[in-house]
Amino acid sequence: MTFVPSNLPVSGKQETPLAVPATNEQQKVLPSDFDVPFIPLIDLNLAEIPSKGLPYPKGAAISYRPYLYGEVKQISQSKIQIRGMIDHILNGIECSFPKYDITLADLLYIGLLRKISTIGDTELMLPYVCPNCFAKNTPKVDTSVLDFDYIGVPALPIRAVMSKGTLVFKPLTVGKFIELINDGKQEDEIAYLVYQCDGIKINNSVMPVNRESLHRYFSMANTVDGAVLTQVDKRLYHGVKPVSVVCSNKSCNFETSIALDGGEAYLIPFHSSDDERKKSIESKLSFGE
Repeated sequence: MTFVPSNLPVSGKQETPLAVPATNEQQKVLPSDFDVPFIPLIDLNLAEIPSKGLPYPKGAAISYRPYLYGEVKQISQSKIQIRGMIDHILNGIECSFPKYDITLADLLYIGLLRKISTIGDTELMLPYVCPNCFAKNTPKVDTSVLDFDYIGVPALPIRAVMSKGTLVFKPLTVGKFIELINDGKQEDEIAYLVYQCDGIKINNSVMPVNRESLHRYFSMANTVDGAVLTQVDKRLYHGVKPVSVVCSNKSCNFETSIALDGGEAYLIPFHSSDDERKKSIESKLSFGE
């Protein structure tokens, strides 16, 4: 624990602490300041991400950088809510269009990529508790062979002909998801479809629709409209497929799956399975005088 001195006198008036000048020897050894090192950005191939880049403008570009040491410590030491997780991921992303227009699924995948690039190893150790026997497991997962559920459309937006008219849908963006959270709809499955609806097509224009009215309409949809909404939901879905793992308890051997692009995976400690890399880091340490 870092010692923080108190400079409060008995009167309760806070005094300005005196600055202790560095000795000549300290001035020789310590730099006057520490410059932030240049960290190169890694460019994404948008055709190879879960959305295939379809929601973004033509010629769009997205780049990311590994997490900084301070970010890793902050993630590891705090109970991050979903909004904080989004902000952490966004901080290391640069793109040619507004960041909040990135789809939520793409953002979570980029967060995984940032984590992998930080660790410097394609194999991650993913601790979990077996849901069958409750044994603690730490399997190795090879992230170089990730499988995706790609977005199921050739182009966007989706125009869905329904009983009330033609509705226009696009994938859930980070910005729309934040609005959904702020409106207290995070546990409302129908709300996710509502927030992906851009509006109703009238002639050659798309007019916005009141979300509360749209929610009531979707909730009471007839059989045909309900089937259309199910297809829209299925087509817009995209993300990293969960990986299958088997419990290490020999008397259990229960197979389950772990979502690599979910909030839980984001909070898993930054552990690499690369023994050579660990040895390389250890070689930078020495002990004693």
